[in-house]
Amino acid sequence: MAKVSLTTIKNWFKTGLKPTQAQFWDTWDSFRHKDDKIPNSDVDGLAQLLSDKASTQALTNHTNDANAHAILFSEYTKTNALSKVATSNDYNDLDNVPVFKSVENEYPDMATMYADQVNQTSENIQHVVDASAHPQIGGDSAYFEYLGTTNGDDTDYRVLSEAESAPISGSISRTSELVNDGASGTSTYVEHDELNPTAIDGLSIRDANGVEQFKADEFVEFVGGEFDPANKRFSVSPLLANSVLVDVNNGSDTSGELENFRKPFKTIDSALEALPSTTGEVYNIYLVGGTYNLTRQITLRNLNFIAWRSSVINFTGILDGTGNVPTTPFKGASTYRTLSFEGGNISLISTNGTMRFGGSSQRMILKGSVNELKWQGAAQGLGNGAFFIDGGTDINIQKMTIVGSGEYLSGDQQGTPQDIIFTINELHFIDNRSFAVSVIATFDIKNVTEADSSSSSTYVLRSRYNDGDCIYKIGNISINGILNISAKEIFFNSSVFSATSNAGISGLVRGIVYSDNYLDSYGGGANSLILDNFTGKLMGLGLTNGRPIIRNSNITTNGSLFTGTENTTNIITIEGVCSIIQNNLSANLCLTYSYGNLAYPNNMHIDIKGFLTSNVKDYGYKVTYENLTGTLKEKLKERVIRSKRDLVYAQLDVNTTYIIDGDIELAAGEYIEVPAGGNLTLNGYGLEASKIIKNVVGESIFKSPVGGSGGMQIDALKFVMGTPTTSCFDLTDETGFNAVECVKVNFEGSGNLGVLNGYRQGLWTNIGLFGLTDGLTFEGSWVGGFTTNTVIARNLTGTSGILFKKGTALTFASRFTTDGNIDIPAGWSIADFEDANFTNPNTLQVQGAIITRAGVIDDTDTLLFPNIDEEDTASDWRDNIGCKNSSLSFEKLKSPDGSVWKVEVDNTGAIITTAI
Repeated sequence: MAKVSLTTIKNWFKTGLKPTQAQFWDTWDSFRHKDDKIPNSDVDGLAQLLSDKASTQALTNHTNDANAHAILFSEYTKTNALSKVATSNDYNDLDNVPVFKSVENEYPDMATMYADQVNQTSENIQHVVDASAHPQIGGDSAYFEYLGTTNGDDTDYRVLSEAESAPISGSISRTSELVNDGASGTSTYVEHDELNPTAIDGLSIRDANGVEQFKADEFVEFVGGEFDPANKRFSVSPLLANSVLVDVNNGSDTSGELENFRKPFKTIDSALEALPSTTGEVYNIYLVGGTYNLTRQITLRNLNFIAWRSSVINFTGILDGTGNVPTTPFKGASTYRTLSFEGGNISLISTNGTMRFGGSSQRMILKGSVNELKWQGAAQGLGNGAFFIDGGTDINIQKMTIVGSGEYLSGDQQGTPQDIIFTINELHFIDNRSFAVSVIATFDIKNVTEADSSSSSTYVLRSRYNDGDCIYKIGNISINGILNISAKEIFFNSSVFSATSNAGISGLVRGIVYSDNYLDSYGGGANSLILDNFTGKLMGLGLTNGRPIIRNSNITTNGSLFTGTENTTNIITIEGVCSIIQNNLSANLCLTYSYGNLAYPNNMHIDIKGFLTSNVKDYGYKVTYENLTGTLKEKLKERVIRSKRDLVYAQLDVNTTYIIDGDIELAAGEYIEVPAGGNLTLNGYGLEASKIIKNVVGESIFKSPVGGSGGMQIDALKFVMGTPTTSCFDLTDETGFNAVECVKVNFEGSGNLGVLNGYRQGLWTNIGLFGLTDGLTFEGSWVGGFTTNTVIARNLTGTSGILFKKGTALTFASRFTTDGNIDIPAGWSIADFEDANFTNPNTLQVQGAIITRAGVIDDTDTLLFPNIDEEDTASDWRDNIGCKNSSLSFEKLKSPDGSVWKVEVDNTGAIITTAI
């Protein structure tokens, strides 16, 4: 075999060519296999590269030369002073560079440590909480240096001495090992202040139980700290500008100092009173943790509260200078001051029932995060809420507890809802019936709860200023009673209501509600209610000269959705694409008041300016329904149907084309009545886009009125019959001269096709029959015939179905034709027609059909046509696969000279030819 060039190989493998075996082998021999060794001589430039390298002897001589790089290191001097190492930017002792290591693992006992050596690194420290199994240690915890051996016992470890272990197990909360400090050659530790631990390479921070809380594998630089070389301690200055530390347990109001964390105050009162008289700057108030009970009024100023641990600021016990409970906890008039809270672990509480958090001249801006806000203020009227706030407020509250009564929030009424934002994880009601505000704001409430779940209270979220200028974003509701919401806008964020929760609404309502109960209107709010992109359950929306709008919404109602009062005119507008599903179809969608047989003067008008899908049976007494823009195409005499009401409970017009858009499902007692006097035209947008469904035992989809129906033309639709006795048709021709025509139609489900009685003809093209338990029954006298072109039948069910059935007094005056591609199960027949059902010969035409039973072709199967065969007078069967073909009475043949001959067989079997 030979190596060949790439050009030659490419020419062998051009499109359309077939390389030979030799060419394939030469191709592979032209490349190296991974198992082939590459000779040095074949590596381009390798010999020159190796000749440029230093020899092994030259490298050894350089390594042993004490004067190598002497000039480079001449500026460095060796020292054993750790202080110089720690305070210099460079290490002066290159032989003893400090190496920092952390506690690598912690184990409950010795056996666990022995078993986990795969996760241990040689020379790293391991901590054992109970070292009682060690031969040199009692029951205390101990620290061990892993030696790297794998005996699985104490010989693999060195026990750290008491001096070495003291910094880890002592009172300090954070330690890190310093190996080879450059002085003694022994292991020591760097200690860290509890509040300000240093951070070095390999720092491990553990709590008092030895559990690692923080680990720094990389070097971390701290700015603003100092290193004490005598004590080998890194420290941070306790001085912090514009700050004060308050420690309720260890602080002192006598010795406390501003901006000095080593001298905390004991009370917030004293800390705030020590602040400078200027109020423009922001002061940071640090709280160590605990409960801080305020006793004196506060000068309102810009304050930022920061708590290291959970802290409560209790305003309940505040008194003024005369010893009385003041109106507010603040003194002096000052607006637009900011109170900020960091960390989300501070709670603000007042339960004296008298004080308000600010006033009209003491409004403030709230920022940050609060754990709980629980404020019981005096019952106030409009504009005098328990809290006074200004624009710019953006506060996150984990739990907001509403105690007492009256208005809760007052303040800025000039801005937009976006200027003031309250994000509340839980709004919790205690013996209060309303959360009323006279401030323009946005409230994002994740959960609504109550203290007494056994009550059936009514709680209110409302905006009292300008009849609702707030935005409420509502999450889950878990109350036993009713939550009424009145606002400019209500947004339900996939809200889940508990089984006993209910709600009333008014304003602009959006979002999704999951609830077993039905929302209703609150405070006459249905008059101006706007449902925009809303999905949920509604009912009982009372109207008094109302103008509600339903826009792009999906509504489920039980009884009547709207109720109009006497002597009123109400207009309900449907916009966009909407659906209204009514569970109780015995009730009208709209209820107008009446007394006896006399109705009060009342107008209810429904304007469809969009597209409404509905199962509503009746809109109601004295209700005007107008489809203003209810079709997509706006063509004369064409109507798009999205509600079964427009098919089931309407007088259908034979001069109008009805287009099904979506799924129309009929309930018990609901039919599409095919009118007399013409042809009903029913079209769709396609088999998946347009469906008519019924799942009722013993009922049909279509039926005739008394006296019979006219004809039908159906195109691009799917019909689904959901039970074995559910049928599609139950129609009788009123004149005997109408037709039922279907094009691109599927009949599916476990039902049957039903009955057609006395029609002139049927023309079915491109028909699918899937899953049915029985076929189509023909009754009466048909002056024409029935043709099915391109019909397919699959997955039929049951054991005794008949695809085309003879009914009472059936006769066809013209032909019945099918070219079906049909597969039937065991027990089924294609047709049970008899010769007598056809008044003319050769009119039962099975031609070009493919017939199988359970996928098997068997033209000897007599059950396919049990009452007629291919040789009966009516039969004209040709070109079939899977069933017999009829014999020919004669045939015309042409001879080579162009003559035409009639070829017949007489009764003796002799062939007779006659020239034509």
